[in-house]
Amino acid sequence: MDDQTFLLLYKSIVRPHVECANSVWCPFKLGSIEEIKKIQKRATKLIIKLKHKPYKESLIHLNLVTLKYRQSRGDMTEVFKIIHNIYTMQKHHHSLCLTKWQILEVITLNF
Repeated sequence: MDDQTFLLLYKSIVRPHVECANSVWCPFKLGSIEEIKKIQKRATKLIIKLKHKPYKESLIHLNLVTLKYRQSRGDMTEVFKIIHNIYTMQKHHHSLCLTKWQILEVITLNF
């Protein structure tokens, strides 16, 4: 399989499933993270000329970033949206909704 075909298939079919709602379920156990990482590693080995290259080299060759980087970027995007009121968390008005100020408090206490 050539690089362009792989990238098209990977970015449109595989990656959306791997990253589906990652800001919500956010894998924090090392075992879960490794299982998700294996999917991308295995996928990069489908390209014949990258089959025997290390994972990092394959990512560089394909101009892909690690899943950990994408997850961190997604988390930062969500925080940005919340802080700048791009969308609100109180659409359903139930007791489990977080307000912008509750979220800001959690962020400042933990980061």
